[in-house]
Amino acid sequence: MKMKNLNKKTKLKAFSMNEVLIVLVIVGILSSIAIASYDGLIIEAYRKEAETNLEIIKTHQNKYYMTEREYSNELEKIKFKHPTKKAEGGNSNWTYSILEAGKTSFIAQAVSDKDYDGDGVFEVIEINQIGKINIKIED
Repeated sequence: MKMKNLNKKTKLKAFSMNEVLIVLVIVGILSSIAIASYDGLIIEAYRKEAETNLEIIKTHQNKYYMTEREYSNELEKIKFKHPTKKAEGGNSNWTYSILEAGKTSFIAQAVSDKDYDGDGVFEVIEINQIGKINIKIED
């Protein structure tokens, strides 16, 4: 019968503390990059919502212009239905208005209801009668 040596230390295969810490640091760095990219995608999606609704306002303004020979300074006159805001149970993150309107031009504006980066500045996007979209204030 063979006797086992109980005093002999056996080495278990495992990761060292340094290896575990290095992996945790790498995972943390990759996570922070992914979260920053995700935030950028969310902001782009919100911005796309505003641009789409501004295009709708432009279309309504052009229809109004065809009959009245001038652009309206009221969203109600052009029959633009303001999207329901998130605070009221809807999906919209923007407040829409017409800044100026006349015989030959108009400027409509969307102001974000959300401060994306917490600096107190809200994003402002405008569109004119030819459909040029301009980000006036970027958050």
